Amino acid sequence: MVEQNGFDNAFTTDEYRRLRQLLDEDAIRNLTLCYSHHPDHRYCERLRGVFTPDIVREFGPNA
Repeated sequence: MVEQNGFDNAFTTDEYRRLRQLLDEDAIRNLTLCYSHHPDHRYCERLRGVFTPDIVREFGPNA
């Protein structure tokens, strides 16, 4: 198959879908690793990158 830009398409649609799935799974694994690693090492600023900007967090016995 030749795309409009003249280059051969190296992957099929299913292969692109599987590649996207693998990349998404890897991103989830990395996020999970950061979520557990950063607090253990007191990387508070790095931990902020694990969450969306609109996070609301509460700490303490009444949270």
